Amino acid sequence: MDMPDELGDIDDLLSGLGDLGVAPAPAPAVAPAGGGAGADVDLDAEALLAEAAGAGGAPPDAGEPGSATAPHDPSDRAVDEDVARLLRLQLPVIVRLAQKPLRMEEVLNLTEGSLIQFAKAAEEPLDLMVNNICVGKGEVVKIGECFGLQVKEIGTPRETVQRLGGR
Repeated sequence: MDMPDELGDIDDLLSGLGDLGVAPAPAPAVAPAGGGAGADVDLDAEALLAEAAGAGGAPPDAGEPGSATAPHDPSDRAVDEDVARLLRLQLPVIVRLAQKPLRMEEVLNLTEGSLIQFAKAAEEPLDLMVNNICVGKGEVVKIGECFGLQVKEIGTPRETVQRLGGR
């Protein structure tokens, strides 16, 4: 199957995580970066599968029909392939400074030099958005001649997957 190249395809794959036992979570709390849960985590398909298998409570016995450890269950291979595809996805990452609704008239009246004031204080953290869903917060940093985001708050990998799949 081809890699998805549209956000709708990504959303469909992420929504399919429910089949892995990962239920959508209502806006989970985020953990502080720097040694907190989820900091510098490198996920692989086996780790995500193991976590998903444990999401529904006690793991089923090996060899039990429908269990993640059944030796000849053809659906296990499909699940492995789906998780591997998910881990290879490239998602749009956006750092949101602030947002404010404007009437169409106001948008059309914008010119070079126009100023738009936001209610957000300059020292407040920025939102780290993945696939248009806020998954963390951070501060702007300068990296050489470019800018970046130092992540200050982010959920665990499990919470992030739940947020992204919970649409």
